[in-house]
Amino acid sequence: MNTTTIVIIFCGTMFPENVHSVNVIEQCLQHSPMFVLFSTNECEGKSSALLNVASNTILRPRIIISNSTLGRILPYVNKNLVSFVIVTNASVDTVLEIVRISLKRLHESRIIFLLNFDPSTEFIQKLVNWCWTYRMINAVISTEDASNRTTNKGMYSLNPFPTLTIEKLPEGSVFEDLFPNKLRDLKSYPIRTVQKYDHPRSFTYTNYKGKKVIGGYLSKTLHSWISIHNASMQVIDDGPRDILNRPLILNFLQNNTIDVAQHFLVADSGNLTTTTSIFLGKMCIIVPQSSPISPHNYLLLPFDRNVWYLIVSIVFYVTFIEGICGLLVYGRFDLGDAFCNVLLCIMYQTLERRSFRFRPFVAIRGQLLILGFILTNLFLGLLSSFLTVVVYERQSNTFEDIDKSGVKLILEEAEFDYFVTVGLIPAKWKHLFAFLDHEELLSHLRNLNDSHGYIIAIDKYEMVHFIEKPLRRKIFYKIPIDFYGMWAGMSIRDDAFFLDSFNKHITRTFDVGLNAKWINDIGRESIEADLVKATPTPQLSYVLINGEHLQLGLYCLIGGLALSLLCFLLEFGYIRVAKRTERHGKNCWHQLGKIFAR
Repeated sequence: MNTTTIVIIFCGTMFPENVHSVNVIEQCLQHSPMFVLFSTNECEGKSSALLNVASNTILRPRIIISNSTLGRILPYVNKNLVSFVIVTNASVDTVLEIVRISLKRLHESRIIFLLNFDPSTEFIQKLVNWCWTYRMINAVISTEDASNRTTNKGMYSLNPFPTLTIEKLPEGSVFEDLFPNKLRDLKSYPIRTVQKYDHPRSFTYTNYKGKKVIGGYLSKTLHSWISIHNASMQVIDDGPRDILNRPLILNFLQNNTIDVAQHFLVADSGNLTTTTSIFLGKMCIIVPQSSPISPHNYLLLPFDRNVWYLIVSIVFYVTFIEGICGLLVYGRFDLGDAFCNVLLCIMYQTLERRSFRFRPFVAIRGQLLILGFILTNLFLGLLSSFLTVVVYERQSNTFEDIDKSGVKLILEEAEFDYFVTVGLIPAKWKHLFAFLDHEELLSHLRNLNDSHGYIIAIDKYEMVHFIEKPLRRKIFYKIPIDFYGMWAGMSIRDDAFFLDSFNKHITRTFDVGLNAKWINDIGRESIEADLVKATPTPQLSYVLINGEHLQLGLYCLIGGLALSLLCFLLEFGYIRVAKRTERHGKNCWHQLGKIFAR
């Protein structure tokens, strides 16, 4: 697959052509599907010769630019381009300024300076220093058009690694020799950064072998690139390394104190930019798992509340109909007897034979027996399954549910204000939050304090999820409230010479699964670094049937027995008083009241 190569020529005056320089131009055109010509007069000198070759010999489309008003050309071209800078005299500052503006963020672009005069060693050094100042590492200086009087005739290249040097290229160098991959071996060149505590993205800890190692997927991404390209890391220490001072780190980047920060700080701003996206910055809400239901409520679990209401309504309705049938058949309206018969039918217990002699009773009690058979077996079947597991209350899925549960969400106040501003959290739910400082909040989260809920980034949730994986019952419940996130990359200077190479490396870590592995390692590293307390959590997957599960039935039984005893005492007292009244002719209820008054 051919890469886009763009030829950029800066011309001032005409100068005689050289066979070697023409060969270089032809090689560049052969490796380029198009080129850009920067010239004040494309009809003169080298500009005319280049356009002639591109129009007749090696056909290539072109873009002609006469000044820097277009700004940087990166949006219009491929990054892998070749630039020709034709220098006719030592007054090169104007030309270099146009090159700097046009090639901004094209650090790996290839530049050939064609000098049409006798340069001094100091002038060549000046060009080399300028290239390295603006991190243009693929530059070649050709002095083939100089006279034979100069001792600097030939082609020169700069090699900034490990220190800036000027190398003279052999004659007859081909295109690949002119522009080798200098980033393949950086020869321990230092990449400047800061090492601050930003768990789980970037931190250091001592492992179980007693060795100090790096942790966090951002640190591993940077360290792996450094290792592959044989670079070194220079940590700029400004004080305590466990404090992440974001404004200070941004100041370091802007002042060229460091090259890259292993943190998510800021998007494109001034001379700062971000690398290829590494992480989807999304927030999630986790709350403690709901508590188990009261054991005495297990008897009510098989049916929903509305079903129980319906069953009770049917019982009372059929009781009333049974009483009316008794009035029609036996001449008496006895609701107590009717209610007992309804319950016996529902529980398909034995009834008197005479209950089925009359058609009204057969119609009612036959249906009740069928309904009772279904309901009783269904109830017992569901109840037996509920009594062997732990049943929990309904989980919270919305802010309204959290409000009803009484759980407080802890968060930094500045983050809450930001979420309200961007519309992720309605301001009316402010009473659900308890505001803590950063360190105190992290302390609760590291200890897996499940007396609060949290709003945390999805990568920080990984350390909680790692501990929860083997648990049948998780410690926290992730609420399905969607917080729209955005992809983020590390903050880096836009003139970092390794920006393109680092971006390709980040993409490669996704392709081979390294990024996913590093994120999955967050939990293990957090435990090994003693940042998360993996305390044992009791897990009740099943329970034995005990008295607590039958509390409701026991209470109903005791209540029924007490009511039966009361009814027995009333009836017993009524009979005694009734017999005495027959003898003395007094009111039985008046006598009964006296007996109980004693």
